[in-house]
Amino acid sequence: MPSLRNALLDPAIPDQALADLIVRRTRSGEPLEGSLIAFLGASRPAALVGLSSRLDRMPSVFARSGAVLDEMERNPKFRDDFADTMFLALEARWETRDNIDRFLKLMETSHPGWLCQRLDLLMGPDGIRRTRENGGMMNGNLIAPPFMRLIVEKTAPRCPDATIDLLQALPRAPGLALRFCELQKKNGDLQGASAKTKEFCPL
Repeated sequence: MPSLRNALLDPAIPDQALADLIVRRTRSGEPLEGSLIAFLGASRPAALVGLSSRLDRMPSVFARSGAVLDEMERNPKFRDDFADTMFLALEARWETRDNIDRFLKLMETSHPGWLCQRLDLLMGPDGIRRTRENGGMMNGNLIAPPFMRLIVEKTAPRCPDATIDLLQALPRAPGLALRFCELQKKNGDLQGASAKTKEFCPL
């Protein structure tokens, strides 16, 4: 809306107030609004600094994530500054799930190895995995979130040992373990693999 756009651009409104707006909206149960994030990323990027640390938890839904990715592709500084917040947003249900792959490809193309450096965020009691597990049940058992297959496929060639640590921390993930081993065997029948990988994927 033009009135909101004008308000967001008003220099009399401090960046802190804009950040407070996002936090209030998410705490009230509204989705993380990608079009708002993208607009601020282009026009008021300082309002987004430290946003992830202010959110007690990510909203349950991430709407219009494509708008954020469009801006990240146009603006490398915004891409790098907001990438970790986007990664934490995996806690949410992305309305356009294909955009998860788009985001991960963007970051790996821009910074090879970026995803491997963030696998620790998917483990532990406060990890993204734990948040998504709270809503992921099958036959009374926890199951891995659906985006985890993308994570495994992208990290298996670059950091197999770290990927194994992730797989061992996941609940009910035999399909992911099988996929990981398929990728390892495809890359040379495990001849040059680490001891951990050989133990995890026996011939």
